[in-house]
Amino acid sequence: MSEATQPKPISAMVTSEVHPPEWDSPEATSGSFTLNHEAGPVEDGAISGHGSFVLREEEPVIVDTTTTNGSFVLKETVPIVSTEEGDGSFVLREDVPIVSLEEGDGSFVLKEEVPIVSTEEGDGSFVLREDVPIVSTEEDQNGSFVLKEEVPIIDNAPMEFPAFIEESIASIAPQEGFTPGEFSITIERLSECEGLIGELHKATIAEGERQLEVLCKIPPLDPMRRQQFNSMALFDREVNMYSNLLPAMFEFQREKGLTEELNSGFFNVPKCYLTHFDAESEQALILMEDLRNREFCMWNKLESVNYEHAKLLLVQLGRFHGLSLAMKEQRPDLFEPFKLPDVMVLAMEENEQLMGMFTTALDAAISVLDPSEEKACFKMEGLRNEFFTTLQSCVDPERAEPFAVLNHGDCWVNNLMYGYQDGAPRDVLFLDWQLVRYGSPVLDLLYFIFCCTDEALRERHYDEMIRIYYTALKDLLEKVGSEAMDLFPLTALLRQMKTFGKFAVIMAALDIPILCTDPAQIQSHGDAAAAFAASPEAQRRYGYRMGGVIRDAIKYGYL
Repeated sequence: MSEATQPKPISAMVTSEVHPPEWDSPEATSGSFTLNHEAGPVEDGAISGHGSFVLREEEPVIVDTTTTNGSFVLKETVPIVSTEEGDGSFVLREDVPIVSLEEGDGSFVLKEEVPIVSTEEGDGSFVLREDVPIVSTEEDQNGSFVLKEEVPIIDNAPMEFPAFIEESIASIAPQEGFTPGEFSITIERLSECEGLIGELHKATIAEGERQLEVLCKIPPLDPMRRQQFNSMALFDREVNMYSNLLPAMFEFQREKGLTEELNSGFFNVPKCYLTHFDAESEQALILMEDLRNREFCMWNKLESVNYEHAKLLLVQLGRFHGLSLAMKEQRPDLFEPFKLPDVMVLAMEENEQLMGMFTTALDAAISVLDPSEEKACFKMEGLRNEFFTTLQSCVDPERAEPFAVLNHGDCWVNNLMYGYQDGAPRDVLFLDWQLVRYGSPVLDLLYFIFCCTDEALRERHYDEMIRIYYTALKDLLEKVGSEAMDLFPLTALLRQMKTFGKFAVIMAALDIPILCTDPAQIQSHGDAAAAFAASPEAQRRYGYRMGGVIRDAIKYGYL
């Protein structure tokens, strides 16, 4: 890809909070740091005056956001290193890597635009660069450090969980064979599993030598984050899915003779022990099995999904959609609660930030095209200009009837876990049902194919992948006593692909940069967009994969 066609940085496209929003308050009265020239040597013989930071309580946080020199971000999950005096100072240790996921020892994440440290040794250690003044003011030219308004001090206190969480965990212990009053519960924060919409923590129930590990999914504990990302409404939807809709689907299949053991239907979700939702008290919780204990794992998102993994997913997706069609025909009363409206596009109407993310994403997608690709540029510019009305049209279930089904709503590799036997994928489970919607089956199908596979695989197997999906859907319908030719003929699927295919292009523009960025770099930068913009390798992957999406969307008549 020539320099002229390098994708533009999309720094505003994806945000990843590393601290609660209220910490950004301009009224904050602490947070500045200054270089402590009187500090003695620190670990590994660091030179005095180079690397020790002291918290200055008496000064306000700097609010001049035009300053681009030297700001840095503290990882929310890594506590500040305290000195023995306990005075709030912390030391830049030469043996501390820039990103630490395990040690919890005070690592920093530096903003990519100002390399205030040197890591030429290649080991990730911090070395203060004496030639870079972090903050230069008229009063002080000695290299003092200050935190910008958006980078406050991190609370290092032990994490406290609301009482209802432990009470909920305790309530499942007897049914899992633990003796009331004889078991203990510990909850471990899984910092790598925190997202904008929710948090995931590991709970261990123990009695003697026996242990049961479960994952505890909750909305963000910070109330402002819950409100900002509408977390309670999304948890309400996922709790409903685990508590009501999925059990109804499973029971419908069992009545027809399909069971988990026969592997002939759709039962592909983790075991759910308990759900809890109380809108008034803003309490929500989902307790589920830790699939890692069964050696399930996620696909390496930096690589496009290969044929074997895609085939496994498409079979289960076809069965899942086929169930909707069968239940809608045979048990319309039972299926009525499944007709859930889309929540993502509805939220966009009142969320300028989310609208901006899509606009920036589509601008970046256009930038991967060569100017000579006039047709592709013209079509993508039209899609960018009308993306919101296009999304509204695509998620409208009336336009998909009579073929609308319950969609997963977020069907990409970040929400899938695979099980293996002798090194080959044998099973796939679906996670994160917060965006479930009623709409065209094509939304899930093409979202997965265009976001998670690449142009080379689609060139070889595109028609075959569509037939794998449709055959699985057709077979499920026949097993439960319905007829595919009546409920969803192949010709209807192909027409819907043409009608709703643009949805996949829009979502690919938003998601592919995340798939192309190394998770370690996202942790390092504290923000997915910043990590993507700082990584030539991520942008190379993105140029190849996004360019392929656009070319194939035109090739198959979706653009």
